[in-house]
Amino acid sequence: MVWGQLRPHRPGHQPGLRPGNAYYPLRTRHLQNPGINMKPAIGCIGLGLLGDALAERLLESGYSLSGFDLSAARLREFATHGGQPQSHWSEVVRQAQVLILSLPDGTVVDQVLQEMAAELKPPLAIIDTTTGDPQGAQARGEKLALMNVAYLDATVAGSSELARKGEAILLVGSREGDYLRMKPVFDTLAKSHFLLGAWGAGSKMKLVHNLALGLHRAVLAEALTLARGLGIQQELALEVLMASPAASAAMPTKGFKMIRREFTPQARLKQHLKDVHLILEAGARSGIALPLSDLHRKILDQLVKAGFGDFDNAAIIEAWNQSASKGN
Repeated sequence: MVWGQLRPHRPGHQPGLRPGNAYYPLRTRHLQNPGINMKPAIGCIGLGLLGDALAERLLESGYSLSGFDLSAARLREFATHGGQPQSHWSEVVRQAQVLILSLPDGTVVDQVLQEMAAELKPPLAIIDTTTGDPQGAQARGEKLALMNVAYLDATVAGSSELARKGEAILLVGSREGDYLRMKPVFDTLAKSHFLLGAWGAGSKMKLVHNLALGLHRAVLAEALTLARGLGIQQELALEVLMASPAASAAMPTKGFKMIRREFTPQARLKQHLKDVHLILEAGARSGIALPLSDLHRKILDQLVKAGFGDFDNAAIIEAWNQSASKGN
């Protein structure tokens, strides 16, 4: 079979499969027999914005979760949702049938997996939601396959807030059998999920997604700044934009945050800067010039240096606000 394609759907076979290799979750039970819980025990390593949102989603759906994070505050928050916090990652791995990683970058993932190596045994499945270098994800999948441990490069398209609501999308690179085995978990986590190819394919698509989404936010910030400069009320300008052919999904989620300068993070600006570096590196390896992304990198870099790195991505509008302040 060709990567990126599944075998043709047969009526009554694999319910929920749609053209384009996406699964749209059906509201079916995970119980094969009444009273028997078929849900696997899940362990979560990394309970930041995304990890906590995914954990809460799974807990609300009846999964048993243990978790570890270096932050004691995050572990306490995890416990309030009903999770079982552990003082060391080894306890999480020992209890888990499925391990979810939500870490800052691929380097951290490699460090964690290296430390865990002796504890990683079949039939464990690792779902890695970290946005990182696609080459790193491919190498991880190959190494873990030699250990008979399933690895799914399953990046998340959507903010932590969307993930908490089950409205994000999962972009998966893995073996087909592992993908199908994890389908009940993916159905719980996301409104749809795509098998895009082998290990690394999910990370590649995440970079494509983040390029478009990040530039949508930058364009919105510049448009709202122009509206204000022309004397148009920004709320009205946003309403018009959302009703027009210029509309994008970034507008309802980030537009009002930009206007109100409400930057409580759903995803941090410094993390997106990291992603833009990955995008530019991927483009360079492929011989593709990405001039808009290069400009985007410069804007984000200036904002991080100005102290906005831990703010929400909507804070990109501060690049224009800062310029306007300097001009006055």
